[in-house]
Amino acid sequence: MQPFDKIIIVGDSFCAQRDKETDWPTKLSKLLSCELWGYGHSGTAWWASRKALLNEPAHNKSTTIRIIVHTETARLPNEYNHPINTGLLFSDLTNDTLYKNHRKTVETAIEFYKSDLFSLDFYHWAQQAWIKELDEDTGYYATIHIPAFDSVDLTCVRNGIVVIPSLEFRSLRALSVHEIGQPNFMGHDSRSNHFSDTNNVNLAKAIASIISNLQPGDTGERNFDNLHEWNFDNQSHSTETVNSLDFKSLE
Repeated sequence: MQPFDKIIIVGDSFCAQRDKETDWPTKLSKLLSCELWGYGHSGTAWWASRKALLNEPAHNKSTTIRIIVHTETARLPNEYNHPINTGLLFSDLTNDTLYKNHRKTVETAIEFYKSDLFSLDFYHWAQQAWIKELDEDTGYYATIHIPAFDSVDLTCVRNGIVVIPSLEFRSLRALSVHEIGQPNFMGHDSRSNHFSDTNNVNLAKAIASIISNLQPGDTGERNFDNLHEWNFDNQSHSTETVNSLDFKSLE
């Protein structure tokens, strides 16, 4: 009998979709025969992930695996989980749902980003403080950190596993962009979790393989062992416009 029975996954849109059997969080829970908990919040700051963890029902941490998909540093924390990120600076807001419903909020955020009041160093420090907070909670069977963006700094992790796909692809975004073959892509994305169904399954398999070889207390970096199986046929994936702000961002 395996020593864990639940998996909590929190983060941004790279782990938000969980409706289909091929969505990687769902597929991972099936591969590991675990209950799937947690939420992904598209376009939002790490603050939404922190709140999602704090709002989880009481559970036995010692039999739970915690996975955090870390979003980019510059996203602005807010109590409503609004997707306030640097993509707003480059967006056509004409048909944007957030802009339609919260016009003043969006306009204020844009002005803030453009002003001298915005300090990226501060938001980096704040995200690092949260990562260190996660580090201090050693009750989980395992904690796994995955960078969604190249800019995420996970060097302060001491009591968890940092999962980097490979030396070439340092984040989920790097893999996602490679899949569609558009290195400067900053638009809306119709793929589930920013991957094709095939690569959602491959992502779940890669993480399942890492988890299957973990022991309580393990630390250090792990890499994917199945990238040779991923589908990078750049002509086969759609990037139609959808209602999402999560993939429009600065590195």
